[in-house]
Amino acid sequence: MIFLFQPRKQVRRCLISAALAAGCVWTAAAVYLGESSLRLPRKSLPAQTRWSIIDPESAEIVSADGLKLRGWYFRAPESNGAVVIVLHGQTDKRAGMMGFADFFLRHGYNVLAPDSRGHGASEGELATYGFRESRRPTALGRLAARPSAPAPHLRLG
Repeated sequence: MIFLFQPRKQVRRCLISAALAAGCVWTAAAVYLGESSLRLPRKSLPAQTRWSIIDPESAEIVSADGLKLRGWYFRAPESNGAVVIVLHGQTDKRAGMMGFADFFLRHGYNVLAPDSRGHGASEGELATYGFRESRRPTALGRLAARPSAPAPHLRLG
């Protein structure tokens, strides 16, 4: 009888060991994927010497956690008073939205093109996929509502 119970114990130990090993592998994979998706490669801004419509003003706000978020503010030559905020995607930067900015400037909209946290010239190491950025559009709206442009603003991105 003792011999019959030993293989069951060995099978049980083997199954427990395999489950623990699988758990360790899954945990390591989750940590790796989490780090690689939150710490995105940063693209530097290109040296822009000539703008297609108008030169931008530098814009900067301080986020709720103290990081400086930088961007460009374009005043349309024939402004209708409204402001469009163009937001880029992950691993991009504000320069990637210049096609949209040119379109809106040609139609009389002022344009704010910021770099997201951890992108371009803005501070920060982590991309938080909206967790910390949920308050940013409100802060960007305050930045866009300058005395010369008190009209409502739109967001694209």
